[in-house]
This record gives sequence, structure tokens and C-alpha cells, in this order.
Amino acid sequence: MRVQMSKDRGPQVDVLRTMAGTCPLYISHGHGTLVASWKFEVAARAAGPAKPNIEACRIYLDHGKSQTREQILQNVYMLWPGEQATFDEHGLRFSAMPDPDIVLSSAFTDGARATDEFVRLIGAAMSRNLSRSLSPLLEISGGMDSSCVAIAAAEIRGSLTSYGVIQPGAIGVQQRQRRRELVDLFGLNDHDGISWDPLPTLSLDFAECRVTPYDDLYRMPCINTIERHGLQNSDIVITGIGGDELTKEHTFHREEWEVSGFSSSSSILAAVSRADMFMRRGIWPVNPLLDISVINFCRALPKQMREGRLLNILTMARAG
Repeated sequence: MRVQMSKDRGPQVDVLRTMAGTCPLYISHGHGTLVASWKFEVAARAAGPAKPNIEACRIYLDHGKSQTREQILQNVYMLWPGEQATFDEHGLRFSAMPDPDIVLSSAFTDGARATDEFVRLIGAAMSRNLSRSLSPLLEISGGMDSSCVAIAAAEIRGSLTSYGVIQPGAIGVQQRQRRRELVDLFGLNDHDGISWDPLPTLSLDFAECRVTPYDDLYRMPCINTIERHGLQNSDIVITGIGGDELTKEHTFHREEWEVSGFSSSSSILAAVSRADMFMRRGIWPVNPLLDISVINFCRALPKQMREGRLLNILTMARAG
């Protein structure tokens, strides 16, 4: 994010956000003051007395979290990746993200190994954070996406700590088996918890789940696991968010009430929703699968490589 202030044509403040942003950034103003914060309650207080935005509330209730400008309270807005907010004597206005370059599916050159480049790009997307971190934490579910992230992370740095929450039943059995393979392969210092402690339907019984409209369904199970194992002193957490969408088609699609964006709306919404619970504990979320270079690489892959998650399957197989 960059903030520019000028007085050439009267006082003006511009807030510009890169396309790489994956945390929430709320914008509001009141009494001639512009407020930008990742905390919803900070922006809401600056907007004055709380009044519901009826149309935003209707969209939220009918469709759940969406990539919308106006939020559920009047005069509270979200600045999404790639956008600009301008505040001057005329008020607050937004500039949408410029139309991105479209990357189309292509073909391999002779001898190309897509898995090698995939792992390299994921590593490049998080190497700066991971190499500087004093206490990094890997979020590993046992699924394909976080597994590929773990493979790339292990090539950058050893002796990593990881955590995950386990689902009940047969899914949980598979999770534990896949996570154990990763733990043994890379020598991870691993910790786990259970995904139904507490049940997601009981989330609103907890004060921190009643603060932001963009929240994660498994917030409390994740936080309970992190705090139970003393992992709250981590300074970054590396996730596999965005992986499900990497090999899908039509990821530029938006509903008519949503703003445009570079990555799929479901992936950026997942990242924004997951960020709050970490950032309130001083842990910076890193989502390498939402990096522009990773997204464009996967969009350029031959269709056959994207079908059935073949890219992920081959990446995991070649890692051992």
C-alpha cells in the first residue's frame, strides 16, 4: 500500500493498493479525516454512528461474503487489491483495478518440467518473508495446496514448524496420513488440533468472532490449536489459500455486485477472511499461491496439466 498527499489543487490523499495485497483494508471518513485500517471496528468508529447499509446487508445475507465495495455499515468501504481511494474536499471516491493482462493456455517446450517451475515460483513468492522471519509457521491441512507450499518452503529453509486442524471421520484419517508424510519427509515440528473444537456454528459465542463481517469458519479451532501449542509468538503464517482456484477456468468471473480483480473472488475472500485472526495476534499471513506470477503460470499451462489437479499430483509425487 502507498499513501500520497498533495496540496496542488487543494488537500488530497490517495491510497493505492498493489494487486499483491491479501489482507482486509477498510476505508472510511468522518469529520474531514480519512481512516484506512485492516480492523473493521476502527473504520466503523470513524464513520460515525453505526447505521446499516441495507443493500450491502441484503447481499451479505443472500450470498455470504462477496468482493463488494460497500460494507454492511454505511460509509465503510473495502479497498481491494489493485485499487485506489482518493479523499479530498469533494469526498471519497474509488478507482477500480485496471483491466489485467489475460494469460491464455499454451504448450510446453521440449524437456519442460512444469512442477519444477511451479515449486520455484511458489518459493519466490514467499522467500523474502520466510528468510527474514524469526518464527515462521506453516499451515498444513494435508491437502494438495498446502502440501505444495510446504514442498517449496522446505527448499528455502529447514527446521520449520507447522500446524493444522483435523476434520472428523474418514476425512480426518486421510488428513493425518497425508500430514504425517509431509512431517516425516521434511522433518517438521508439527502440531494439530480438532476442527470441531468448538463447532463452527457456535462461533458467535466468542467475542472475537463478533467483530468483522469477513471471518473464517474455523477461526476458533485454528486459534485454539495455535495457543494450546504455544505458537502465538510466530511472526508469519504461510498458507495454501488460493490453490483450489489455480487450475480452474474463468477465474476472472465476478457477480454483478462485485468489483473486478486479478485472482478469483473466492481465493481473495478466503485470504481476507483468514487474515484477521492472525493479524490480531501479530502474525502476518503469507499466501504464495495468490502471487501474480504463480497465478499467471497456472493459467498458461496446457489444459491437460490443469485437469484433475495433475500439476499438484505430479509436484507431490516428485517431492517424494
